[in-house]
Amino acid sequence: MNELVDRNKTYEEIDCTAKCVAILYSKESFVIAKFERVKGEAPRTFSVKGNYLVELGKEFNIKGINAGDKNYPDSFNPIAFSQFKDLMTASSKEQEEFLGMILSKAKIKALYEVSDNPIKMLEEADIEKLMEAEGIGLATAEKLIESYENQKDFSSAYISFAKYKLSMDQVKKICKSLGGIEQAIMMVEADPFVLTQIPGYGFKRADAVFLNNPENKPNDKRRIKAYIKYLFEELHSEGHTWITAKDFVGKVKENIFNADVKWAVEHVKTNVNYVVYRLDKELRITSSKALATELAVCDEINRLLNSENKNLKRLIDSAKVIKHVQKAQGWKFSEEQQKSIKMMIAKNVFLLQGYGGTGKAQDVDIIIPTPGGMRRFGDLKPGDYIFDRHGRPTMVTQIFPQGLKKNYKITLSDGRTTTSNDEHLWSTYTSKGNLKTRTLREIIDSGLYNYSNGERNCKFKIPTNKAVEFRERDLSVDPYVLGAFLGDGSCTSKALTLSSNDEDVVAEVSKLIGCNDYRRNSTKNYNWHFYFDKPKSVLREDSFGHMQINTIYRYQTEELFSKYPEILRTSIHKSIPIEYKMGSIDQRYALIQGLFDTDGSISKAEGRYNVRYSTNSRQLAYDVQEVLLSLGIQSNVSETNRANKKNIEYNLNILTSNDKKELLFRNTHKKRTAIEALNFVKRKRYDRVSIVDIEEMEEEVEMMCIMVDNDEHLYLTNDYIVTHNTSTLNGFISIVNEAGMTYKQGALSGKAANNMFLITGKEATTLHSMLVVDPITGGFVYNKDNKMLVDVVVIDEMSMVDIFMFLDVLKATPDGAKLIMLGDMGQLESIGVGIMAGLIKTGKMPSQLLTQIHRQAQKSAIITHSIAIRNGVKPTELKFDIGSKVYGENQDLEYIFVDPKDEDQISRHVMLNFRKLIEEHDINDVQILCSTKATGKTSTWDLNKFAQRVLINKGVLDGEYITIKRKGYKKPKSDSDIKLNRDGADEDSCYFVHVGEKVINMRNNKKMYDVHGNPCPIFNGNTGTVKQIIHTDKQDILVIDFEGIGIVNVLESHFEHIELGYAITVHKSQGSTIKYVIFALPFHYLLNTRELLYTGMTRASEYLILITSPRSFKKAVKQTFVKEKRTNFSDLFTRLKDFDLSNSSNSKFKKLSD
Repeated sequence: MNELVDRNKTYEEIDCTAKCVAILYSKESFVIAKFERVKGEAPRTFSVKGNYLVELGKEFNIKGINAGDKNYPDSFNPIAFSQFKDLMTASSKEQEEFLGMILSKAKIKALYEVSDNPIKMLEEADIEKLMEAEGIGLATAEKLIESYENQKDFSSAYISFAKYKLSMDQVKKICKSLGGIEQAIMMVEADPFVLTQIPGYGFKRADAVFLNNPENKPNDKRRIKAYIKYLFEELHSEGHTWITAKDFVGKVKENIFNADVKWAVEHVKTNVNYVVYRLDKELRITSSKALATELAVCDEINRLLNSENKNLKRLIDSAKVIKHVQKAQGWKFSEEQQKSIKMMIAKNVFLLQGYGGTGKAQDVDIIIPTPGGMRRFGDLKPGDYIFDRHGRPTMVTQIFPQGLKKNYKITLSDGRTTTSNDEHLWSTYTSKGNLKTRTLREIIDSGLYNYSNGERNCKFKIPTNKAVEFRERDLSVDPYVLGAFLGDGSCTSKALTLSSNDEDVVAEVSKLIGCNDYRRNSTKNYNWHFYFDKPKSVLREDSFGHMQINTIYRYQTEELFSKYPEILRTSIHKSIPIEYKMGSIDQRYALIQGLFDTDGSISKAEGRYNVRYSTNSRQLAYDVQEVLLSLGIQSNVSETNRANKKNIEYNLNILTSNDKKELLFRNTHKKRTAIEALNFVKRKRYDRVSIVDIEEMEEEVEMMCIMVDNDEHLYLTNDYIVTHNTSTLNGFISIVNEAGMTYKQGALSGKAANNMFLITGKEATTLHSMLVVDPITGGFVYNKDNKMLVDVVVIDEMSMVDIFMFLDVLKATPDGAKLIMLGDMGQLESIGVGIMAGLIKTGKMPSQLLTQIHRQAQKSAIITHSIAIRNGVKPTELKFDIGSKVYGENQDLEYIFVDPKDEDQISRHVMLNFRKLIEEHDINDVQILCSTKATGKTSTWDLNKFAQRVLINKGVLDGEYITIKRKGYKKPKSDSDIKLNRDGADEDSCYFVHVGEKVINMRNNKKMYDVHGNPCPIFNGNTGTVKQIIHTDKQDILVIDFEGIGIVNVLESHFEHIELGYAITVHKSQGSTIKYVIFALPFHYLLNTRELLYTGMTRASEYLILITSPRSFKKAVKQTFVKEKRTNFSDLFTRLKDFDLSNSSNSKFKKLSD
């Protein structure tokens, strides 16, 4: 009867002890479990769903309220859930049982080794003490504390906060954030706006909670106080640090009904968080935080400016240093650049502003030798190795994509050719035997030849290379043997046959293949066969397809050369296998010896020893020439079509010094003659080769330039031709390196830092990584008390850096170090209180604006048009005709203008061009930019959905995926407005993320870890690629390779901040350089500014497609929102004594009025 009553009774609340009999669902800390009542008020069986720690078969004390689910009337949300009434007073055994639900026995033992009462450490949230235990890392410590908090009884807080209409999860978050249940109740009762201390609770959210309680009045002084705090936070976000007293009063009146204005003014005058002061007869109010920061920046900059530079002696003669670097790099700095470098040397703090041109370049499709084999030039990346002219590996330190360039074909006297643009650098010999670096244009303009006594002489000779140091390879056939059979082998015969009239060669081959018996086939010819010591039985297929056992006595051709089809051909089709071309120096000489002992010759005539090689295979002839070039030996190939012979004969005339000729032979007779040559003086230099022709090609080609890490700045391009690397504006870095100084360089965003690496070839990090985030405190490891051990600090993209981050860098910069800042004021401003404009406004900050545009840069419409827009004018050549048109000598900027009345067409054009670009280029080299994140049809939300659909349809994204709920999504009022995705959910409420997806992180998270469990914070704006999706019982994990950071395990709790990254806002793209950019610019009254347009356009390095309407474009060029920011910095830096604080009682800043 009691059971029947129990089943029919509906429980609104439960308060009982119950045993867990089943865990129905578990992910992270969210659990749905089934329980049987042991005692107390509850159904006989029921379920509980929420965030709590549970273990099957254990008893728990549970308080809960009915979940209100009609389908599951006995389902409850937990108010309190614990295994014990109070873990602090529980027995040691009970405490160990609780810990055992989370930790292994070994880790529990480790905890007790550092504390007699581990539960006390959890109560006090003592992460550092917990981590002293062996095996307890930061993630485990945080999980322990979270589990401990979840088992507490929150019922009193639920009751106390009921009037604020907060959910249970919100109540728990508040209690955990404010130091516990009792503390939270007390603090919120005293002032509900204490909620603004909690992440995610701004003034507006806390204000809504406050007004939910009808007992609270709209003009409550607590609300006025909170609004004033919010007002200054808003001012800071807009870039201001002060407000006039008149504007302050107006804001308070406008936002707080019937506010006590006198009390508000008195509050800012007397509260330690604000400062009231007068400057130029104007009464102003600022926050103490902002003023303290601005003052500290002044102090820190003055400290650096006035400190003695410990490295100045190494840089004191700037003209001499610049001359030395120019000589080493082979090109001269412009006057502007020289002036800037001299100032960098002379001053401890320097700001460089402006925009750059482009560099020297070669065709991206040429194939060049690298230690790992032949590679396409355009596929090189910083950190890759190629070869210098001495044949040694040299690192590529910088990559500079150049887009389409005019192309020139350079021909050398030995027949080799390569290509470059006319700004590419070439090192050529002077009459005194020194190397001088010239651009190709200088060589063309000066003429290739001198004419003397009726003879034409080449003016320009470039160095030849030394033997290239490829690694030794594991080759199945000795290189000499392969060379000999390429020369005299009858390789279409079944039996291994070598045709040679020189038994020495046959004997050498026999020895190398391990054969003890070789014989001539007949006295009438010189065909030699190689015999086994004992006959061998082999299984072979006969002409009828039947397998038979045959006995063989001789070595078989296919058995020896089975891996190399290049050998098993008639003589006119033979070629050298690629791995033999890339063997070690000794292996390649052995190959050449096999070739030259058979089909090579050395003869003496008129005191000269001429070496030649002949073959009727054209491919083999040029293969031999390639191998010789890799050994630093030149040759000419000529063709002879003899009347009495069917095939053309290809002859190589070897051009090398006498001391190298003996290395080409192993045959006794030929080697003896080559040794004789050592006694004769060489008549010619073979360490250089002439440029004989330069031809301008009709079509432009995509080009790239590089910087390499060797003193000569020379590298081997295609066919082992020696050429010069590129130049850049980082002359100062070269000087710093020359002086042996240490430096760190960084930028605010990961993309900007990666761009610095590409430009300078040296390690660059985010500013956060430069200072190293402490995962325990959230502060920086390098700070005022622990400065970086560095001589120079370089900050790029200064326009993005706010004053608070800048101060952190300044504090960590040691006395005597140099601070170099780079920036462009034409770009979008920083979010928050910027610093770059203030630095310039002082008029006392050492700085230089670069205005000269490189001649090559003038060919780029991306550069010329963006500069015009930066200056607020329309590019002169631009026409506003509807449709598409490409501009620039480089043809690198395409405008697609749509009808202003039909701007919906913009998104269609974006997708058409996106589909086209990803078919031709790597997806990571293509980026869509727009102005808005969620509003309009060309927002990142909509464009990312379209882009993802294109990739899915192409089969690029066809693997595993997860679904992420869209942050801040509001369901439409009408169900008819809802569109369903492939999983049957509202497609606007969530999105898919696949393996291989391009993503962007939208929120800082300092509590992330790499794949090894090491702290690895990620920051707002970091972009990356999803490498893997890991499913665990507790949660899903996204393994993301973030650009400039590395591989990070992103936990499910952070998923809502990971968004698709095919389309991003222009703000998020700041600091990045992307090869191919599609920029969507619909009309927007406020957002369309020249700063937005200029920033978006200058993200593209190779090709930009700007899709807009004439109206939107004109509006953007005309409108600028770079307003005068109300900051104190420049005034504090230049006229501190003019600040009058007599109206403020804030003694913290008394020194201002001293």
